[in-house]
Amino acid sequence: MQLDWFSLPQRLSPQDAEKFASASVFLEQGIMASLPRKSVVALICGETVTSLAAFVFLRKHECIPVMLPPDWTDDYLRTFHERYAVGAVIKIDENALITYRIFSEKSDSENDLLPADAILLSTGGSTGFPKFCIHTEKSLSAPVAATKRFFSCKELNMHSVLPLYHISGFMPVVRAVVSGGNLLLGSYRNLVSLQVPGPETFISLVPTQLARIMEDTDAVERLSGYRAVLIGGAKADNELLRKAKERGIPVSPCFGMTETAAFFAAIRPEDFSPEDLAYRVLGHADVRILKHDEDLPTDDLLNERIAVRSKALFLGYWGEDEVLSEDTLWVTQDDGFFDSNGRLHVTGRSDAMIVSGGKKISPAEVSASLMESGFVKEVKVFGIPDAEWGQKLVCVFVPTANESWGKLSGYLQRKLPSYKVPKAWISLQAMPYDERGKLTDSALSKLFRP
Repeated sequence: MQLDWFSLPQRLSPQDAEKFASASVFLEQGIMASLPRKSVVALICGETVTSLAAFVFLRKHECIPVMLPPDWTDDYLRTFHERYAVGAVIKIDENALITYRIFSEKSDSENDLLPADAILLSTGGSTGFPKFCIHTEKSLSAPVAATKRFFSCKELNMHSVLPLYHISGFMPVVRAVVSGGNLLLGSYRNLVSLQVPGPETFISLVPTQLARIMEDTDAVERLSGYRAVLIGGAKADNELLRKAKERGIPVSPCFGMTETAAFFAAIRPEDFSPEDLAYRVLGHADVRILKHDEDLPTDDLLNERIAVRSKALFLGYWGEDEVLSEDTLWVTQDDGFFDSNGRLHVTGRSDAMIVSGGKKISPAEVSASLMESGFVKEVKVFGIPDAEWGQKLVCVFVPTANESWGKLSGYLQRKLPSYKVPKAWISLQAMPYDERGKLTDSALSKLFRP
């Protein structure tokens, strides 16, 4: 199966295809002459159709797109330019306005090592600032045939409601193009008014979106007509999944990450049970369970680290030395085990990252930003279970004077992307250390119980 980006307009609705064509003409007439060929170009993805047109425009002119979100602060963009060299920046805002900037300086020599068909997709880094996974057309196409077999479909008609810079928003485009399916673009908030491409249509949602759709009876009814509602990006609340299934939504929990070109394990809607969240591994992936700090697989059922070998595996992180291949057994940051029926159970993460609303957040990064403000003596940022967000980012702090949580929130909104600002705050006169001098998330979580 080949990934032919230039066939993308054929997959779109007539209205989206017309918008795509108009944006393509503007890009060719307004940017093409000054665009440095074969360079890495930062693509800030706002309105989806125009962003797709810009993406295909870059591939046509042999440029390597690095996909960025539109809500990055100036500090974040400054850090990006300090770490990475790009030949140009193309920005698509939420109203489809196209602006661009061409850089005269020569691109970093490290970029010359990137494959010609590379696509750089962001994922949460352990330090808080995103890393960028190096994917190729081959790695992104690899899961499509296995996905068709898993769901017994001849083609994959996709409804994409997540942003393009998110792997779960980018892969629906890939699945439709490679399989010859239809592609519907639009917000999940407009679910009722959209014309679904066909009865065998898939939609990808993060748990936060599913929770909000559940509040709208008409949207729930529309969602029940899909072939499968792929739920990923964060661990979903079991009660949310149970209610969704009871209301006729064909829930299909998925497990994967940007590094693996989205999911490599999933549960078919007909097999799904909220009481038994056990995944089947798709045919393009080989999954093993490794003991912590060991390289060899283990045959027991203990909760250990999940590792995957796959043709969909990324080639490494942009700017880092490690080079991976489809033969690499890549160790994730997730723990799990296989049951006696060969089903994969995911039991938790081994790193300090949390996933809220489908986005990875480093609590350490948020805490460090708050300490730099001078407004707090002590601070603890962590995640608590939440039905809407999967995990909700919260903050407990001891102020230096009489600083309110609103002042701290406003400070972070100027420093970090909005999704990294805690959604709940508690101010204390002193932190509740235990007799060992430890500050535990479990003790602090009790402060947020109603």
